[in-house]
Amino acid sequence: MNRLTARLSGMLLCLALHGPATAQLSDSAQVSLITIGPGQAIYSLWGHSALRIYDPVEGIDIAYNYGTFDFDSRLLFMVRFLYGELDYALSRQDFPSLVAISWEVEGRAVVEQVLNLSPDERENLFRYLEQNARAEYRIYRYDYFFDNCSTRIRDALEHVLGDTTLFQAVTPTASTLRQLSRPYSRAKPMLDVVMNLALGLPADAAISGRERLFLPLELMESAGRATIRSPQRVTPLVTRTDSLRGSAAVPDTGTSWTLVMAWLLFALAAGSAGRGAAVWRVADAVLLSAAGLAGLLLYFLWLVSLHDVAGPNLHVVWAWPLHLFLALEVARQRSARWHRPYFYVAAATTALTVAVAILMPARNPSAAIPLLLLLSYRCAILGRSALPAKPGTAQKLVPRTGFEPVLPA
Repeated sequence: MNRLTARLSGMLLCLALHGPATAQLSDSAQVSLITIGPGQAIYSLWGHSALRIYDPVEGIDIAYNYGTFDFDSRLLFMVRFLYGELDYALSRQDFPSLVAISWEVEGRAVVEQVLNLSPDERENLFRYLEQNARAEYRIYRYDYFFDNCSTRIRDALEHVLGDTTLFQAVTPTASTLRQLSRPYSRAKPMLDVVMNLALGLPADAAISGRERLFLPLELMESAGRATIRSPQRVTPLVTRTDSLRGSAAVPDTGTSWTLVMAWLLFALAAGSAGRGAAVWRVADAVLLSAAGLAGLLLYFLWLVSLHDVAGPNLHVVWAWPLHLFLALEVARQRSARWHRPYFYVAAATTALTVAVAILMPARNPSAAIPLLLLLSYRCAILGRSALPAKPGTAQKLVPRTGFEPVLPA
């Protein structure tokens, strides 16, 4: 039912009005910034922005939406998103239908801010949007932080108003891309872990007030505080704010069950370390495989993808792709001479990562700490269990729990 609802809403939202509007706006026309609150689907967690052109005289009520995308193939969508080659488009939609779908189908709040634009500014913005809605211009390369439905509207307003509009920061303190986006991803704990592991050092650099506006709620708040400054006038950008449906706000995170389950898993592992060598062999193989796959993903995002904020990434200190090979060796109960120093170094670097994560919680998902502790602990145990072999030979790995005395070879 959720898939059907999502597909139905997507089809309706992507129903563009065909053909450009040729009418000239009347003096009764108004332009509004529309902010749609965060939804339950992953792509809607951060909210949405649109521009509304309303002219009762000319019979125009259009929402210009830069957030239209093709979701026919979920796998292809994810692959293109990971690589950073995802295309979005500007579409023209019937505004009442947009409100009805957002609220009634998706349960998302809708807030309208009427902008204080002169007749010439309204007309220029209308023509700018119509030009961008043409088939040859409507497609653009999406970037979550730097080019999305919110930044496109920011750019459109700056194009019309020039530098006369001051988008004031909502808070005077310095922020980073990671700090601004994390409150939204915490609504999906597993997504929060993956996203924060994937973001590299560029996501932790301080950004300007203008750069904050990649988030629709930040754009809404900044527009409400902004002023139009010119030799002729100094007036507020927003003349009226109406909550058409609900109230747009950052999602309530509630209890992080992912964090609770991660600590329970660590406690269970520590409490049963002396039992079931066969079970631990499988568990160690799975744990090492997960760390190896995480390493492959981080290196792909850093070195191959087009995402500017994915690298350098310090999490490659513990996420080693070579763990995949060691997982296979552990599963086969094979041990080589170099396994012991390998596991000891892996345990040490992972433990160092945990120490850094505790000191810098803003850059690291808290749910990853118990999992990294478990990885460090098991690598240390595997290091003790890896018996030295003669050069050029390999032998069966003697399953150990870490509590027996190490016998001479």
